Amino acid sequence: LFVLGLLLLVPTTRLLVQTVTAFTLGHSITLSAAALGWAAVPSRPIEVLIALSVLVLAVELAHPGRQTLLRRWPWAMAIAFGLLHGFGFAGALAE
Repeated sequence: LFVLGLLLLVPTTRLLVQTVTAFTLGHSITLSAAALGWAAVPSRPIEVLIALSVLVLAVELAHPGRQTLLRRWPWAMAIAFGLLHGFGFAGALAE
């Protein structure tokens, strides 16, 4: 759902590739760190933050005319939220 929202948010193909790559990079970093035992985060706060990240993206999509930081640099949002989503995925795999 989050990546689909990114597809709707980003206007150009080049920026879309950068944004999806940033999300994948962030996701992979935290997933690897959790899988290797280098980082452990309680699942409940991560799940809440993941839901919040989807909400933030939905609010951005609901206001198409605004020029926000998230619209100017979507890759920054994608890497930050990718880090969260990676921890959530790692928690689901651990269970």
